[in-house]
Amino acid sequence: MAEEARILAEQTEAQNKIYAEYEAYGIWLCDWLPELLANLELVYVKKLQGENKHKREIERTVFMEVDEWHYDVSGFYFWMKTLPLPPSVKINMIMDETVAATLQVNLGRRVEIEYNKVPERPGLWIVVWHNEPLNKIPKHVKWPALYAKLPGNTRFEVPVGLGLGHKFHWLDMLEAKNLLIGGTTGFGKSIMINGLLCSLLSQNSPNELRLFLVDLKEGVEFTPYDGIPHLGGDMRFTRNEESGEIEIVDNDHVKTAKPPLFAGKIIYREEMVEIILDYFQAEIRRRGELFRHRGIRNVAHWNEKFPNEKMAVWLIVWDEFAQILRLLSSKVANRCMQKVSSVGEKGRAFGLGQVICTQYPDGDVMPGSIKANFPYTIAFYCKYPYQSQALLNNRDAHNLLSAHAGEAIFDDGKRQMIVQTGFLSDFTNKQIIANVKGGKINPDKGKVVAYKIDPGEIWNYALESLGGFCNVRELIKRFSPTHEVHKILKDFEAKLDSNEAESLPKPVIQLELDYILLPSAGNTMPRKLIKLSEFIANRTNYLPCFAIRDSRFAKSNGVTKPISVEQPAAPVLAVA
Repeated sequence: MAEEARILAEQTEAQNKIYAEYEAYGIWLCDWLPELLANLELVYVKKLQGENKHKREIERTVFMEVDEWHYDVSGFYFWMKTLPLPPSVKINMIMDETVAATLQVNLGRRVEIEYNKVPERPGLWIVVWHNEPLNKIPKHVKWPALYAKLPGNTRFEVPVGLGLGHKFHWLDMLEAKNLLIGGTTGFGKSIMINGLLCSLLSQNSPNELRLFLVDLKEGVEFTPYDGIPHLGGDMRFTRNEESGEIEIVDNDHVKTAKPPLFAGKIIYREEMVEIILDYFQAEIRRRGELFRHRGIRNVAHWNEKFPNEKMAVWLIVWDEFAQILRLLSSKVANRCMQKVSSVGEKGRAFGLGQVICTQYPDGDVMPGSIKANFPYTIAFYCKYPYQSQALLNNRDAHNLLSAHAGEAIFDDGKRQMIVQTGFLSDFTNKQIIANVKGGKINPDKGKVVAYKIDPGEIWNYALESLGGFCNVRELIKRFSPTHEVHKILKDFEAKLDSNEAESLPKPVIQLELDYILLPSAGNTMPRKLIKLSEFIANRTNYLPCFAIRDSRFAKSNGVTKPISVEQPAAPVLAVA
């Protein structure tokens, strides 16, 4: 027992030393962050009296202060008070990526800026990460964080990922129309497809976007999207008895016209493949005649000139394109491949596009006639060199060094860049689909809607993947927004009434069994989920955690800005 007590005392002393270093650096940042922000060129226009001109003046006064702050083994988290701001200094100016980049250069650490839209307490979170290298590609990125970075020029923007120096890459499907996604299974292809669909569905109503989801693996991948109002066409059609061609009908008085194809349904039968392509070719012919007759260049020009007659963007998403060759006869397959190439070539100007996804890319699946009309490619790790060659015309996707989930090569038609694509959790994906089915979309992109995190998702992930430890860095890779993760951990952290010798910690987390969230040990070991029964059986072993927590909060409540201290330089921060 004496040896155990000595080891515990040494651990506590080491933890308190690291805590003191964090505390000193946090106090320094509390004073230095407002100064850095004040010296940025956040300008406002001030009208000069007696003159008919405006002058750009730089606001150099401190206009933001640290309202709350705390830290953990991952980084420092500062809540900046932003009310009131100087004239014409807007929140979006502070949220600009150049501001975070400037802070990164000055602090030598990666910096993220998030805006908390809670009406009761609006403010900015500035997150300064410990020892996060700036010259590498991140290994984990959250999809909601990427979606929030979209510029919002059109409603068809899709986030791709973060590249070297955390540079944000995205594409506009209204411009690209055709996209290739390929790579070995298990490296993020399906998550990328779901992210693309959620981005488009979150911004567009069924009158603006029509999706044709083709899954020839019995509809497993797209099952959650079954029944969304965006599925299928929006134009009635007839079939010419002599030629067998499909003809689009835009006249409601044609009684023989059939209803739009595949409305509200996912396509999973191989015999429907050619019908979809015929339907697309018929719509290309119809739109082509209208565009020529009225002098229109593309679908965006049409919707701008004729807002009362808007045309929806049609998009086919092939989940496993190689199945066309495997399931159809060679004659039908060759005919379908020619039609895919034709739709890819002719459909772009008319607002009809395709996303081809495959885990078996090769020269047969991606012939030159198809590849030439797909300017954008996202290639995940490829097991064989010839697969990378089919996607990128080189072996780079096969030579990805780390080959971890989500890492891909993004080819925008001009250059190829390694990026880390965004992770979209099942919880967020299902919530977006539920919102779409309920008619809730976010067309204005007031950036991403903060999806409420289910605490149960955090607890289950921690128990299944993290051994019960609620490591903040790992959790915020999977859940967003960051401040909500911190709030949940803070609210559920177990507290013990010291006045009662045998009192039980609260709150109790009810899963299959009752758990408690053990406080972090000296702010260096993360919080941990343990069974309540285990705490009761080994109470004396866990009491030091509560003692360390109480002593830590006796020094500082962890959120209030400490009294300013004059320090000429930042203290040296040891690595835990």
